[in-house]
Amino acid sequence: MPGERPRSEPPQAGARRRGQVRADEAAAKWYTRRMKKILLLLATLPLARAFAQTDAPETIAYRTLLNEEGSLGIVKHFTPADYSGAYDASKPFPAYDGSSGEMYQVDVVGADLRGYDLRDRYNDLIHSSFDTKTKWPDALPEGFDPQAIMETGKDPGLGVRELHRRGITGKNVGIAVLDSWLYPDHDEYRERLKGYEEIHAFEEPTPHGTAVASLAVGKNVGVAPGADLYYVAVTSGLFGKGTFEYDYAYLASAIDRIRAINKSLPASGKIRVLTITLRIKPERKNYDAVMRAIRDAERDGIFVVYVGCRDYRGLYRDPSANPNDSESYRPGLYWSAKFFADGQSTLGQGDDAPPPLLVPSDSRCAASPSGASEYAFDSEGGLSWAVPYLAGAYALACQACPGVTPEAFWKAALETGKTVTIAKDGKSYRLGKIIDPEGIIDALADTSYDNRNEGEPSWTN
Repeated sequence: MPGERPRSEPPQAGARRRGQVRADEAAAKWYTRRMKKILLLLATLPLARAFAQTDAPETIAYRTLLNEEGSLGIVKHFTPADYSGAYDASKPFPAYDGSSGEMYQVDVVGADLRGYDLRDRYNDLIHSSFDTKTKWPDALPEGFDPQAIMETGKDPGLGVRELHRRGITGKNVGIAVLDSWLYPDHDEYRERLKGYEEIHAFEEPTPHGTAVASLAVGKNVGVAPGADLYYVAVTSGLFGKGTFEYDYAYLASAIDRIRAINKSLPASGKIRVLTITLRIKPERKNYDAVMRAIRDAERDGIFVVYVGCRDYRGLYRDPSANPNDSESYRPGLYWSAKFFADGQSTLGQGDDAPPPLLVPSDSRCAASPSGASEYAFDSEGGLSWAVPYLAGAYALACQACPGVTPEAFWKAALETGKTVTIAKDGKSYRLGKIIDPEGIIDALADTSYDNRNEGEPSWTN
């Protein structure tokens, strides 16, 4: 859920207006607009409060579907999602307010906009979410080209495609994703999807899981297009009538399932990284169980990337700017106001704290579950889009340096990360460390890591 639109719930529990993204809330609002009759948040989306529809059913039919022992495959296929009726074109076109702190203010996915005059609505459009099924009027503002914006947004940026040209694609590395419902037949990852299963899941045509999978391993939009994808759909709690109660027992079971799958894989193709676009909080039910599962996975050599596992944040890029130039990036929209008010070192940390690792999250184009070749663009992705980027970058490092550890990766990322200077309102701000995937690979190239499974990684919390 880009920022919990998933997007994921970032660092503290404060509202995005205080500089922290509330993905769960944003996700819920986003789904409410897009799918009026369904409960909108699924398990692994960062729903921090309970945003279930008040007209939702009293009970949800959860299901668990696993492959037979000793086999891997796709346990279920689905028809494409249909978002065509979610937008009300009889209303005035939405306006973007950068000071509101709300995500997806201009959400026109699947909308027919041909009845609007949008020639003077550049600022609203450049901050919109749209897809390949959005119907546009003939006249659009100068500089707003939806097709060009989507094509640019498919590039992971920061030199990732140059690594692909060097043959570093994540080949023979497994990436596991725990998220909501997945459309398994999308062209972006269909050939990389080795297994799709469900644990305490229910079927809803939400776009989050499909987007996360593509941003990790998609052949056009992914950071690691050569990696193998193992996917478990899971709901991290129980929906009630207008409520959601977290229960991490289901998430723990999904992590254990990934561990079991990994044990069956050959040494040359193990799962090395697992993504959860969710902030895991101690006050929620069965927190100890999920943290036990995470520690077990880490002892198996799997880097578990979830919201809060380390200090990383998302980056915004003007949709027309070059995604491969670090100078194109700014703080992610969800924490931009806090950054320019206090500077990045004051976001809950002292001046002597290590800098956060910054990765692209906004202005990305990802696979859409509305069809095998459909895509959606989001001007704001939040931490939910940062998680698969990090997972993909680690997969690239695992291919280039098979014995790399999460600690070595993170150290190299901070040492090679770039810092840029941003001018705003007569002031200068330094932003870093912006991830440099090529720099990480080059820094690790001459180093040998042969003992990744010895002991317990110290980067966990």
